[in-house]
Amino acid sequence: MSKKSEALEMVKALGLHVETWAPGDGSTRYRVFQDTRGYHSGGEIYTALGPADLLTFLKGWRAGFHYWTK
Repeated sequence: MSKKSEALEMVKALGLHVETWAPGDGSTRYRVFQDTRGYHSGGEIYTALGPADLLTFLKGWRAGFHYWTK
């Protein structure tokens, strides 16, 4: 399973929502929300640069590291 597939499955399992944006500079951005919003709407809890970064964030979230959210 690719890191992207693993991360997107984990997003669903954790009850989070992710929006992507690929501006053409080689790194897809993954913006994570606790509800459903659009990429540029604000209110994100994290913006990951690439699927490996997203997966690292999600593993931390799953372990209980939520200190930066309200």
